[in-house]
Amino acid sequence: MIETLHYPFEMCVKEGDAAGLMCSYNKVNGVPACADPKLLNETIRGLWDLHGYIVADCISVEVMVSGHKYLNDTPVSTVTQSMKAGLDLDCGDFVPKNT
Repeated sequence: MIETLHYPFEMCVKEGDAAGLMCSYNKVNGVPACADPKLLNETIRGLWDLHGYIVADCISVEVMVSGHKYLNDTPVSTVTQSMKAGLDLDCGDFVPKNT
């Protein structure tokens, strides 16, 4: 998966000096993309050296609570986990309402 799905995004960051990336609603191995520290901090910021921001697709953080039931936690705790994982911005209003 890394060799095929990550490659186009990696090249945008490394060769195109992308100003930012957007994580989405999906989850891999039970962890939502917008709350995955290995993806956001270790890979995108660390290995790829992103100097920009990471924004969540609209309502994707909210979906972690209402749809994924990620951590079966409160909205505030889910937002906290996402921010600790490396998320900077949210397209919607869920994060500002729960910080």
